[in-house]
Amino acid sequence: QWSYVALVIQPTQATIYLINSSGTQTAANVLAHDAEIFGSAWHIGNDAQDGGNAGRTFPGSIADVSVYLSALSGSQLTALYNAGVGVVPPVTLYIAPTGTGSVTLTWSQGSLLQATNVAGPWTPTSAASPYTVGTTNANTFFKVLVQ
Repeated sequence: QWSYVALVIQPTQATIYLINSSGTQTAANVLAHDAEIFGSAWHIGNDAQDGGNAGRTFPGSIADVSVYLSALSGSQLTALYNAGVGVVPPVTLYIAPTGTGSVTLTWSQGSLLQATNVAGPWTPTSAASPYTVGTTNANTFFKVLVQ
């Protein structure tokens, strides 16, 4: 089973995350953590404190190791996991009146499509979010395409 493991170290705690198809599990070590020089005492997949007998070495494969300059949140880690397994997060298209006879459309990702009939045909627009649409006498329908 493919799993995503992340260790987030902050000054007051370290939290390990295990994310896979069974969900997310976390464990926190709540104590002060000092700053370390990058790469000086780091071990990924083993522990030098086991007396050199390799008894605390991970018995699997490790791929795509990343180090970030700031602590990532649980939702950011979940987004990275979802990107790794190809899960596209849902997109909501928000429509808000501007008070001047137009509306503003806002969406988080993807391309805006429009049509004069809800059944289509749908035409791509070059609009970026947020996009303000003036009122017309014609029906106009919008949807967002995420590929």
